[in-house]
Amino acid sequence: MASLSPSICLPLYRLGGTLFVGGCLWGCFVHMAPFPRLALAGHIGLMSNAMASICAGVVIGKFEELKVYLSPMAAACIYWGLFSAWPMAISECINSFWGGNEFLPIVSLYCREYKYLYKPLTKFCRLLNRQGQLDRPLLGNSLFLRCT
Repeated sequence: MASLSPSICLPLYRLGGTLFVGGCLWGCFVHMAPFPRLALAGHIGLMSNAMASICAGVVIGKFEELKVYLSPMAAACIYWGLFSAWPMAISECINSFWGGNEFLPIVSLYCREYKYLYKPLTKFCRLLNRQGQLDRPLLGNSLFLRCT
C-alpha cells in the first residue's frame, strides 16, 4: 500500500538540522546574555528539540521501510508539533536579554482593561510562591516573586 502523504522524514531532518545549527549559534552567545541561565535554557531547548526532530524522522523512516505509513493528519501533527519549538526557543533567547522582569507591569497594563484577569493571576502567583516552587532564584529577577 502506498503512502497517503509524502514522507515527512526529510522535512523533519531539515527541521532538526536548522534547530541544531540555531542551538550551536546561540550557544556562542550564552555567556554574553545578562541572564545566562535563561540563555542556557534556550540553547538546551534548541538542541533537545533538534534531537527530538531528527529521532522522529528516523523512527518514521524505519516504519515506512516496514510499509507502515502515517495518515496525513498524524504527519501534520508530528511536524507542526516539533516545528512549534521555534517560537518557544526564540522567546527563551529574547527573554535572556529581557530577563522576564517586565511581565507583571505589562500584565497590569492589560489588567486595567481586563480586570477579571488580575485576581486569578495574582492568586496563581501567590499559590506558586506558597508551594515553594519558586524559592530559589532560578530566573534572577523572578516574575512570580514580585506578585506577593
